[in-house]
Amino acid sequence: MDNKPALNPEPSFSGARFFAQLLLDCLAFVCAAIAASLFLAWGFFQPQSAGQGTMAVAATFGSSLVTSSIIGSIAFLPAFVAITLAEIFGWRSILYYLSVAGLIGFVAWNSDGAAVLTAARPGTTVALSAGFIGGFVYWLIAGRRAGCWKTR
Repeated sequence: MDNKPALNPEPSFSGARFFAQLLLDCLAFVCAAIAASLFLAWGFFQPQSAGQGTMAVAATFGSSLVTSSIIGSIAFLPAFVAITLAEIFGWRSILYYLSVAGLIGFVAWNSDGAAVLTAARPGTTVALSAGFIGGFVYWLIAGRRAGCWKTR
């Protein structure tokens, strides 16, 4: 009867899967920021007449590149915490990603330095929608596989 502990226990996660999921998380975050910024830019530069078509499309894509970097920098820290929690606990629900991204969009839009939010600012529904779109794109790319690197 040998009751000695094993010297080389089985690892509790796959290193290759962890690295692949980490790269997928980064790609999904960038794509989510781009999708949210495209939604915001499309709403801002929506063509008012048929004659503006080409310029409106160019303005939409050009401004969305700048807007995506702003959205990414504002949302990075709360999204990092949410993504880390989802990866550790294996949360794959689309509702989690939609609600967290919507909350990030809501707080980012309505935070103006005041300690208490007295009323929602105009455009809050647009910011929520952009957050929901970003959360959906993130879930579509990486969120569905959260925690896949852990061995069961």
